[in-house]
Amino acid sequence: MIVALLMSGIIQLVIGIYVMVQGRKGKNYWFAGLAFSAALYSFSYALELTADSATAAFACVTLKCLGMAFLPTFGILTVLEFTGKRPRVVRNVAAALIVFSTIAVGIMHSTNLHGLYYGSLSLTKTGVLTITQITPGPWHAVWHLYVNVSFVVGAALISAEALKAPAGKKSEYLLFLTSLLMPIAAHIIYSMGHSPYGIDLAPYSLLGMNVLLLLGLSPNRLFELLSAAKNRVFDNMDDIVFILNREHEVIEANKSASKILGNRAADCIGKHVAEVFDEYPQVVEFVLYNNDSAADIALDDEFSRVFRVRVGTIRGIGLSRHRVLLGKYFVMTNITNEVRMVQAMKDLADQDPLTGIPNRRWFYSQVERLVAAARTGSQMAVIMADVDRFKETNDHYGHKAGDEVLRSVASLLARSVRAQDLLARFGGEEFVIAVPGAGLEEAVALAERLRERIRDMRVMHDGRSIQVTASFGVAAGSVGPGFDVETLISQADGALYGAKVAGRDQVVVSNVSA
Repeated sequence: MIVALLMSGIIQLVIGIYVMVQGRKGKNYWFAGLAFSAALYSFSYALELTADSATAAFACVTLKCLGMAFLPTFGILTVLEFTGKRPRVVRNVAAALIVFSTIAVGIMHSTNLHGLYYGSLSLTKTGVLTITQITPGPWHAVWHLYVNVSFVVGAALISAEALKAPAGKKSEYLLFLTSLLMPIAAHIIYSMGHSPYGIDLAPYSLLGMNVLLLLGLSPNRLFELLSAAKNRVFDNMDDIVFILNREHEVIEANKSASKILGNRAADCIGKHVAEVFDEYPQVVEFVLYNNDSAADIALDDEFSRVFRVRVGTIRGIGLSRHRVLLGKYFVMTNITNEVRMVQAMKDLADQDPLTGIPNRRWFYSQVERLVAAARTGSQMAVIMADVDRFKETNDHYGHKAGDEVLRSVASLLARSVRAQDLLARFGGEEFVIAVPGAGLEEAVALAERLRERIRDMRVMHDGRSIQVTASFGVAAGSVGPGFDVETLISQADGALYGAKVAGRDQVVVSNVSA
């Protein structure tokens, strides 16, 4: 029996060390404390059973009290953490219980002065075993009431969670409940005087409890899942990291989770990912229905943020020796700035650097999209405009003056067309306008207004006023079978050439129907 106690102490010491090493920073330490306290209880009780004097027995009882005082405290805190209670609640309860256990240690260790824990101590030999008999004091009853209440409360909390748990998790809670009932049963047997040789069965029951906890919780909550995940993600990284169990409940999140959840990040543990990300259903859908993949997701929030979300699976070896799914992790990287930079570069690629309006490349991509979206039979017009005698302007006033003329004409055109019209610099001193929904008559009227405004405009350069005129060509057609926007542009360009030949500063209509 002494060897069994020593083995119990060693096993529980190893369990405590294993939990400390494998547990996530700041998590599972209550379970480790429970194992260490049980180990100290077992070692000191083994020594007590071999004591050959009242002095030695008293020293062993004093050491045993140190482990015994914190057993119910660490037990109830382990239950609170396992059931996903809020960290603040756990911290507040922990502070109160640890203070109580510390006071208990002081009372137990000084009992020879006041007799509160026990009044007297005597030894009884049973074979090679030394059984310590004590006369209980008032605190002894208080303490045992605290121990019993702690285990009963723990069992009640686990039972309540088991009733609410999904089918896949009930076995986990029932295993936890079974482990808590073992010390209660051992205490009842010991109190009724049915334990062999009057030996305290608590150390043996605590060994069984901790082994069950280790075996039952490690595949999901405490060790394998977190250890496997830590091979893929780093603590305290800028990226947002969440670890989920098989039921897609959050079992861990790094500090960066507050970047997307705000103050709610502290309360996300134990909740389903759909509840945690209720404001971002697109994230929930991707995480739930994808494994080992990535996607860029734009959030519908006030910041218009874009995140690259990477989902990975965490697998381990099951009883059948096949790899089984333990859970998932997903990492969210904020790529908003990169997306905006790419968009800015794309905008620059589509923009004419001199005039600031779109270029020919952009015009063709947009007009094709416009035609594809248009209904059959809808009207479409194209207006081509060209600055008259632009070479002469450059030769007489200089190229900077010519540039200023182009900028002024582009600015006037941009202010004069509708939001749905497509305006671009086509090349050189030539501009193009696509007018969706407009027939030939409307397009000609628009071209005339633009021609008149350009003629009335004066461009100032180096104190000199430059008069500008422009020629226009217009073509229009109906969207439908055989319609080709490139043909419409060519017709408008041909009409523009006719305006140049006819004397410039006028609008000419294409005589070919598109």
